[in-house]
Amino acid sequence: MRVQMIDPPAGWRYGFPKPYVPRNNQEHLDDWLLANGYPQQEVDQWPNGVPCRLNWVERADPNVR
Repeated sequence: MRVQMIDPPAGWRYGFPKPYVPRNNQEHLDDWLLANGYPQQEVDQWPNGVPCRLNWVERADPNVR
């Protein structure tokens, strides 16, 4: 299965990159980042949204890093 991995700035400090599996189509990326351990102070540095690197990887289970 192809899984999209997301890596925000300084994400390594908070366990990123992580598989990007939004809860629904309406969830904003910044909300997803916060729910997955990215701190509010990091999100607040980017008023137009956190710029992230995205890439696709093959994974048997999308929830396994």
